[in-house]
Order: sequence, then structure tokens, then C-alpha cells
Amino acid sequence: MALDREAALAPAHSDSPTIFDKIINNEIPATVVYEDDKVLMLDSCNR
Repeated sequence: MALDREAALAPAHSDSPTIFDKIINNEIPATVVYEDDKVLMLDSCNR
């Protein structure tokens, strides 16, 4: 059963970029609230 849980929590492998990959690569505009070497915080509020 532990292996089933690990498999469910494992990231799905895909060759296509996610929306987050596109934001990081500046292909999609985003308002960055905070960024350091481990964190990228985006403003996701619709105003």
C-alpha cells in the first residue's frame, strides 16, 4: 500500500511545459511578489 501512495504522489512525467514552466521562462506574463533561489511567489488575485 505504501508503494501505491508513493506512486500517487509522484510527479507526472510530461514533455510539454506546464503553465508554471511558461511563467518561469517569461513566456506568460506574471506579477512576481517575491523571488529567491528556492521560491517564486506570484500574485494570483484577480483585481
